[in-house]
Amino acid sequence: MDFSKQEDNPKPRDVTQDFARNVLQHRYHLLKKLSQDDFETVYLAKSQDSSIPTKYLIQQFTPQYTSESQLAAAKHLFNQEASILEKLGNHPQMVSMYDYFETQGQFLVVQEFISGQSFQAELKEAKPYSEKEIIEFLNEILPVINYLHENNYIHRDIKPTSLIRNSVDQKIYLTNFDSIKEKINPQNLDTTGQFMPHISVGTRGYMPMEQHLGKPEFCSDIYALGIVVIQALTKIELSQLKYDKNNNPVWHHLLPNSGSFSSQFLEIIDTMVCCNYRKRYQSAIAITTSLKHLQPAQKSIHNDLNLEDDTYFSEQTIIQQRTQPDSQFSENTQIINNTNNAPTASEHTLIINNSESNSRTENTLIIKDHDIESTRIINSSSIRNHPKNSQQDHNKSIFKLIAVFGMAIIITIISILLILRNNQNSAPNNSLLLPEYIQAGS
Repeated sequence: MDFSKQEDNPKPRDVTQDFARNVLQHRYHLLKKLSQDDFETVYLAKSQDSSIPTKYLIQQFTPQYTSESQLAAAKHLFNQEASILEKLGNHPQMVSMYDYFETQGQFLVVQEFISGQSFQAELKEAKPYSEKEIIEFLNEILPVINYLHENNYIHRDIKPTSLIRNSVDQKIYLTNFDSIKEKINPQNLDTTGQFMPHISVGTRGYMPMEQHLGKPEFCSDIYALGIVVIQALTKIELSQLKYDKNNNPVWHHLLPNSGSFSSQFLEIIDTMVCCNYRKRYQSAIAITTSLKHLQPAQKSIHNDLNLEDDTYFSEQTIIQQRTQPDSQFSENTQIINNTNNAPTASEHTLIINNSESNSRTENTLIIKDHDIESTRIINSSSIRNHPKNSQQDHNKSIFKLIAVFGMAIIITIISILLILRNNQNSAPNNSLLLPEYIQAGS
């Protein structure tokens, strides 16, 4: 192959498409061109076999190399990277790769086409996300990121357009794996074929500092996901996002209703986007673990509140009553403050005062125990006293029971005495019944 004139005479775009159509004609039918840049063209295609309804996304790379060494290195890197992505495609929320090959200096990748809406489009249409919606979103995408990292792979370009909600199963898929494009980019290969990255994968605004410096970490993906979350919560454009002196995003003031978000939730997001990657969450699992502490606050669970012997409250307990169908709220709040070093449970008694209403009453109990916040919907009758209080109440009950029995015995004795007295008063006087002659004789 003659490389001397390739850079000065790139292939016209129509020739590029004709080449792809000719190469793929026996297996795929090109439906339309979706995008095109300097050396990548993306097509939507279907199988030539009409019995196969699957649609495909076909990437055609047309890099212009200046030496055989560059082309040889590109072929090696292409096959290596494509093989990795093919294995990663086994995850149910990852794009499957069906085929990849090189011919005449051009590289083609055939992968699954995901029909759906990008998260970018969802952000434009939806209102700012709530805490509950973000938790659901993170719980759906974090296992995918964890799968990548477990397979020693860093995506490096997570952004709203990389997340597609599949219209078939409504799950979010992670797409836009541009590592192949990076590896075969002529600007990243010297004339000897040595890989010297000058143009790396990533999008400004979603890339953390270490990735800008060419040293991405696994937590670089977590930073990018955190920025996506901030956008979903605030609807802010990246150009509007400000940073503090430590290069951490400043965004809490942009929340539409900051009072509706728990401090623990905001702290989780802040940790995700911390500029210092050592202070950032180091894994997707770590975020999931933190979110589990928040999830009970998003649910209404009708069950009894069971306070175990080793339970104590480090912050406060709030009991709030809502009476339905009334729209007004009556609040009965009891704050229990303990020191952080309290080794035992609080001896305060939890009290719920029900209003004198015939309508159904629900009591919401929010307990903060260390960094765990939970909510339970309970009935006042289901609250059980703490064991220490229970023992005291048990003793009181015994004393009351003894007093009741004592009073019963006393009342019984008094009743018997009164009956005997009444009997004596009502007995007939025998002397009045004797005949007069007997009385006179006596």
